[in-house]
Amino acid sequence: MSESSRKKLTISRDEIRALYAQGEDAVIALVEGLLERTTVLEERVEALENQISKNSRNSSKAPSSDGFKPRVKSQRRKSERSSGGQPGHPGATLEWSEEVHHVEQHSITACSVCGQSLSDVAVAAWDLRQVRDMAPIQLTVTEHQAEVKCCPQCQTLNRGEFPPHVNSGVQYGASLKRLMVYLLRFNRLRCCTATRRECGLKVSSGGYMLPVPMA
Repeated sequence: MSESSRKKLTISRDEIRALYAQGEDAVIALVEGLLERTTVLEERVEALENQISKNSRNSSKAPSSDGFKPRVKSQRRKSERSSGGQPGHPGATLEWSEEVHHVEQHSITACSVCGQSLSDVAVAAWDLRQVRDMAPIQLTVTEHQAEVKCCPQCQTLNRGEFPPHVNSGVQYGASLKRLMVYLLRFNRLRCCTATRRECGLKVSSGGYMLPVPMA
């Protein structure tokens, strides 16, 4: 197992957004790297499982090596402090974002103590909080329209050329295909269920088996 595959994989949402902004090739490279890493880890797990399952009956191991070893009792004395961060320990919080995409205002209609109406009272200040989340996945449909013109001189019916990747009446786009392959191979999810839940699209059982363009 390589040294790189032993390291813990960490990637922040901002880094993912930065990769997305770099374009399609950057996202493809990331997914391919994750798939390669997953394959290496799966092979490692399989090798360890095979090693654990061996005993004196199905291998050349000595009988003394069979069974579970007794659990070693910790010699550490129990601390009176509670688990987790201790009082005074500096915590880590998300940074405040200056770029805001949506604003939701929560109005006050009446005083919480006396019930006096506050509808016409000017706002004294705003108490602000921010929520970071991913935008919902929205399915888009692009209709390709090729012109059809009749030559006035020879009466030949001429048709416009569709792009090479548009080769059937109704089809899945490259981005949706990549998403389905990612869900199937990396997350082991059923594409039919995932795409219906996330995109509102009903995919046939064989739809995600179509070849995926890599460029």
